Amino acid sequence: MTRSILFASVCAVCLSANAVHAADPASPLLTPAPAAAPVATTPKMAQPAVVTQPVAVSEKAVAGPDAIELAALYYYARSKEEARLKAEFARLQYKYPGFEMPTDLYQPAAKPVDESKLWTLYGKDDFAGVDAELARLAAERPEWKPSADFQAKLARKKMRFAVTTAVKARNWQSAAAAGATIDPATEKEVDLVWDMIDAYSALGDRERLARFYRALMFRDPAHQIPKAALIATIKKSTRDFTSEDVRGVMAVFAADPVISAGLAGVATDLTRTAVAKFNTDKAKTEPLAKADIDALSAAATEGKAPADFSLLGWYYLKIKEPANAGAWFRRAIEAEPTVDHAKGLYLALMGQARDQEAYELAVTYKDALIADPVFLMNALAARISGPHADSVKPEAVAAYAEAILAAKSGPHAEILAWYAYNSGQFPAARAWFDKAFAWEPNEARLKGLALSEGQLGERAALVSLYKAYGKTYPTIWDDVHLAKKGARRAAVRPVIDRMQVGAVETKTEAREPDFIEAAPRREEPVRTEPRRGGRVVAAGGFDALLGQKRYGDCVAAIASREASQGLRPGDQLVKGWCMMGLKRNSEAQAAFSAALSGGGKTQSDAAYGLALTLLRNQMTSEAQAVISLYPLGVARDKEIRLEIYWQMARAAFDRKDYRQSLDALNERIRLAPEPVDMTQMRAWAHYNLGNKAEAKAIFETLADYVDDGGVRRGLAATTGGTVGGR
Repeated sequence: MTRSILFASVCAVCLSANAVHAADPASPLLTPAPAAAPVATTPKMAQPAVVTQPVAVSEKAVAGPDAIELAALYYYARSKEEARLKAEFARLQYKYPGFEMPTDLYQPAAKPVDESKLWTLYGKDDFAGVDAELARLAAERPEWKPSADFQAKLARKKMRFAVTTAVKARNWQSAAAAGATIDPATEKEVDLVWDMIDAYSALGDRERLARFYRALMFRDPAHQIPKAALIATIKKSTRDFTSEDVRGVMAVFAADPVISAGLAGVATDLTRTAVAKFNTDKAKTEPLAKADIDALSAAATEGKAPADFSLLGWYYLKIKEPANAGAWFRRAIEAEPTVDHAKGLYLALMGQARDQEAYELAVTYKDALIADPVFLMNALAARISGPHADSVKPEAVAAYAEAILAAKSGPHAEILAWYAYNSGQFPAARAWFDKAFAWEPNEARLKGLALSEGQLGERAALVSLYKAYGKTYPTIWDDVHLAKKGARRAAVRPVIDRMQVGAVETKTEAREPDFIEAAPRREEPVRTEPRRGGRVVAAGGFDALLGQKRYGDCVAAIASREASQGLRPGDQLVKGWCMMGLKRNSEAQAAFSAALSGGGKTQSDAAYGLALTLLRNQMTSEAQAVISLYPLGVARDKEIRLEIYWQMARAAFDRKDYRQSLDALNERIRLAPEPVDMTQMRAWAHYNLGNKAEAKAIFETLADYVDDGGVRRGLAATTGGTVGGR
């Protein structure tokens, strides 16, 4: 049942309220009853059951006098009016043959039961006390029953108490069960109907929800609710129904000046809701009606509400009008410097290619943006890792460091480490390389740590590193040297290709570590001319050097071949792998591109290497293009696609495109099981899209397997706690 049905034909409903109430409860929610079946055609007095078996009913009716007729006998007896008593007895005997005088006629009248205590307990909502008092009185007077008035009011009060208590506890099933007897068409206490509406809304019971709304808004005149309550009900319906549905109801009451005035702001609220849904719905791309946006803009300007400024800012960002978005976000951040407003203005500035202003904004509002450390890191990383790193403000570096510690990001810790290293701040560089390697170990970070220890003259630390990681990372030690006392070697600036972080590219000659007293035997360098009695290194020798991970020797040998006779596609392929082993990604990319001309297995291997290099540089779309043009084989194709989808998911999440992030994760999980960190991202994406029930279920499942701060924050967020994480 679609929402468009919910408020269908409301004009007809308003003009024929009686027909509405006669409608079958199972019929479409706000569709009026057929005109051919008015209420007046089925009067209650036409029931045939009341005339069945007339003889039996008549015999039962004359069996004896009722309590009212007997009351006269008791009255005359207690009043000692014997003559009248005899006359009444004679009358009853004549009317009811065989009637005998009651035996208790002259007994004193029973003393009335005092219900005052019951009413006192009733007034205190002490239902347990009421039940106890009723039990006590029944034990004393078994024939006694509380007055009908008390019983009715007690049952009513218990029902109301059960409903309101369940609603406060958000126990919606209990609330619905407790209020099952409430008739929304006649209930005088409107707040009880609203409670039931809240319960059915939370339970997703669309039919009962609409029926209760309809019963309040389109009542029979005899049970009409106050206009203020009607206005409040229509406003409440904006939570549960579409703008079109609510606007249709408002049109019904447009002629009433009081109601129209009370609903003056609802149209703007409906536009706010529509804009908010548009902003988060990936499927919606067409801009909303200009008249509605203009009306919201006017209301925002008049009301000066930062939430409206932000809403319009995200709207204009989505329709790719960053200049308009920036104007609204600037007003929002001036009123409230929140993380969302700062992020919105940053994205608006970047959308206008105003990178310098965006960087300065991130520094200015670093205290707000630290609530989203991943965003803050990405906003500052480009400047700190770029060619203008010397102009980075100290407060930007401090904010970057704080965000890195909050997110425990290995790649960004590496960027900051190289920034410190190239600035001559070797103790800081050592500390950040150490953290980066501890969080996510790789060759580049270990090499940076070793270089920093060397610049500080820490021989013991270098020896310890070499003993621990020399065999695992054998190619990084050629450029690591111990600085002489009183002198420091020149800093080595890493080459960072596009979005790749911390990829070190050095072009120094390979040498053994000079900080080891008994250094391992140095392997003979590749010779490109014949030895005495020897032979020239052939292309097959390149493969051998590659297999031994002697990347420096491999590159030197290939360079000699290239200078003398040029390189074939197979040689370019080996060169690409060797350059990748040295983290020289740009040269590896060029070599693999040249090897693509080889065809066959060479071309397939080159495409695989090129895709890997592009992914290292976060060039996701380019890698996707490569695998679409060149066959890689099933296993390699799967490997590349897994990384592509993961990078797409992360990039989309960072720019708050949560729907696209989920799409990428869904594509990836079709190929392979999902690690915990990806499942966490999936849960947060659902949370940010408003799918809190699904997010909660994922976080609960994760909590059964891992003890993680992000999972705990997710559980707190989805159960009404505070969010202190992603």
